[in-house]
Amino acid sequence: MKTVMFVANRGYAIISSRKEILQKFIEMKWKVIIVTSDDEYSQKMVELGVILESISFKRRQGSNIFDISTLLKLSQIIRKYKPDLVHNFHAKPIIYCSIVSRLLLGKSTHIVNTVTGLGRSIPNSKYAKFFSIYAYRIACGCSDKVIFQNSDDRMLFIDNKICLESKSELIISAGVDVDKFPYNQRRIMFDSKPVVVMVGRLLESKGVYHFIDIAEHTSKFWPNITFYWAGEEDLDHPEGVDLSTISENNHVKFLGKVDDIYSLLIKADIMIFPSYYKEGVPRAILEGASSGLPVIAYNVPGVREAVVDKCTGIVVPVVSSKLMSKALVALLHDHQKRQEMGKEAQKMIISRFKIQTVHQKYFDVYRDVGVLN
Repeated sequence: MKTVMFVANRGYAIISSRKEILQKFIEMKWKVIIVTSDDEYSQKMVELGVILESISFKRRQGSNIFDISTLLKLSQIIRKYKPDLVHNFHAKPIIYCSIVSRLLLGKSTHIVNTVTGLGRSIPNSKYAKFFSIYAYRIACGCSDKVIFQNSDDRMLFIDNKICLESKSELIISAGVDVDKFPYNQRRIMFDSKPVVVMVGRLLESKGVYHFIDIAEHTSKFWPNITFYWAGEEDLDHPEGVDLSTISENNHVKFLGKVDDIYSLLIKADIMIFPSYYKEGVPRAILEGASSGLPVIAYNVPGVREAVVDKCTGIVVPVVSSKLMSKALVALLHDHQKRQEMGKEAQKMIISRFKIQTVHQKYFDVYRDVGVLN
């Protein structure tokens, strides 16, 4: 029996858009291992028939001792299963697992990495940036293929000689299940009670403070407008924002984690996405677009692939809450434009981002590196 190992910071990163990939390997009679945190999402995958090896990749800048213990545990897991294919997601899993897998298993294993977005993995400070790039360069050298979710990240790695162009593969986004997020015709707001939504973790660079500013500014012109933020606290992240920052604001209704996100999206008239986080391609935008929701977002890597300016939404040229507020007010006044954008957004998703198409590209990569016939 062949073995495949998926390694990620959180279980959610695997099950949210790669569940069908795991199921496909199970159908092919492979042993499927997930190496990630032991959380509710990981346990759901265990129910599918995968084996969970619990590990914690500390995301805050912490002690070297913790990282050494993580490396030792990862080494034990790799020795135990000797996987034929290792697929890593996120910075530390990519760096740690690529190097350890190649050192321990040599050419007997195939290593594929997916850069889901750079986040804070390449810092701004000179020395931290140097070591981060050096670590990525070694990891990419150990890899058979490196998948990028947007063209900006791919060119950054190639231009800085972190990854060989011949090893790079561009597969835009993790895809969206259009059956779970079908098109919904938005209402015409004769009652002047629009609903604006944002979906994301409570991180500073996800635009929490921008969202609050936009809500406060727009409410002056639309007193009956409702702003919803759906997402979890993530205080383990270096940019985590305390829940009270947003939950105590009079202009924003904080919903926390929402299991049925589609039920929220179909109630909304517009999604604003004030994130300047280094995304791969934001899943929230794709799910909103699939449901026919126009999106207003900043012109940053990852987002550029998900929003077509003046067609499926509005791309604000610079990171500015004032400019995003202006774009929001203009779109609130234009019922017809919102309807047109929503329809175009859904068409774009079907033509470019269907999850089945993305998964097929992943299996093409597995064949390309020689692990599948």
